[in-house]
Amino acid sequence: MRIGSACPSNPRTRSVGRATSPTEADIRCYLNSHVRQKGIQSRSLCLGQTCRARSIPVHLTGPGSFPAMSPKKKKICRPPCWNQHIFATYPATFYRRTPKKGEGIMFTLSRRRLLKTAASAIAIGSYSSLRGISPSLAAETISGIGWGGVVIKGLKAVTSGAPVEVEWQTYSGAAATFLTKLKASWPDTGLDLMQGWDPTFQIIAREGWAEPVAVERVPHLADVSPKLLVKDPAGNVINVPTNLGAFSWACRDDITPFTITKLDDLLDTRLKGKVLVSPPTSGSNLSMLSMALYNGGDERNMEPGWDFMKKLASSGNIGRVAVTDIDITNSISSGETSVCFTPYANINKLPSSMKVRFLTKLDRQSGFLTFFYSEGWCILKSGKTEPAFEFANFMLSPEQNTKYCEIISAIPANIKATAPEAAKPFTFNLDEMDRYGYVPDWAYITDNVNAWAKRWETEIQPLL
Repeated sequence: MRIGSACPSNPRTRSVGRATSPTEADIRCYLNSHVRQKGIQSRSLCLGQTCRARSIPVHLTGPGSFPAMSPKKKKICRPPCWNQHIFATYPATFYRRTPKKGEGIMFTLSRRRLLKTAASAIAIGSYSSLRGISPSLAAETISGIGWGGVVIKGLKAVTSGAPVEVEWQTYSGAAATFLTKLKASWPDTGLDLMQGWDPTFQIIAREGWAEPVAVERVPHLADVSPKLLVKDPAGNVINVPTNLGAFSWACRDDITPFTITKLDDLLDTRLKGKVLVSPPTSGSNLSMLSMALYNGGDERNMEPGWDFMKKLASSGNIGRVAVTDIDITNSISSGETSVCFTPYANINKLPSSMKVRFLTKLDRQSGFLTFFYSEGWCILKSGKTEPAFEFANFMLSPEQNTKYCEIISAIPANIKATAPEAAKPFTFNLDEMDRYGYVPDWAYITDNVNAWAKRWETEIQPLL
């Protein structure tokens, strides 16, 4: 039995504890390349280290749009949260082209180029002309975090046409685990926009981290069902939904030794090492909830689910404990395992030759229910709220919502958007929802998932 990534090498080397933008080395490399290409020198370039450019005292001035500063000479040094907006925080960092003989200094950086190199204003004319440039230019680049795999592909596709530039980061573990790290660093998070789903929305609402959402700030929210909105204790909406998703059991019929028709089939000895499960911190323990429901329990009576999971762990049939979505995709696509409980977007685009079958719309007595949830954004109070809202509204437009959901194979939150063909198997009418679907009590699950995680470590982990 293996735990975690099914991929032998993990390209992510950053800490899950804090969302990090590119490293100092990445930034130095990019800026040095920019300097070589454009023939410009660094007037004052300091990232807390030498960066090949001597950090010199510069005269910081306060008049105009920039915050008032003492007219003393100060040394530009590494600020807190430098990884989010290094130069935006310190607008005195400029560049100048080395003039040819007999030529005056001329500043040539374009607005887009300057934003991409994280500077804070357009360097045109003389230094005095910078006084009238608003620091809002730097605010057009925000920092967001979301899931990896097909989701980050969808986010980048939408961002390419957005009115706001977004520096994307991805969770390297479960989103619920990341929230504990976020709490420890709050409000110094380095994030403006955070992707989440129903369980994480409940935690964010309780902690009071999210900026209140209203139609005035997100006009396209008027085309979203109120049932998808999550509120904090004060009654404020804290999420901007983007799509509906679903968890279900699935299998690869081409490598599964027999046809699976009921949950009890997971205990069959012919599935030795071929079942993939997730711990409670990943997927909010929904796989065990499906086992509890199958055996007469529910969220508030999980004992039947624990008993079934213990039998499954003792059988030797669990071949992988998946922590992330990519773990699931890699394990199923490689054939390491052939049966899993997963969000359908993780494996629905695998080649048709793999014969993936989602165990949906089966008789309720089979135990194979479909669990629905919503995904979307929270705008963090500690970040740049206005450009973050602008991006969230752009992504919720019918055109962009359709584009994003086409890529990730999800059901759009905007009722004016079009659902992709790949999501049709998970588009249930009201009758089908009653017969084959289940909407969990997310608030109760969120309150208990940490206790379940500790119990997993003592009762299930030793059996694997």
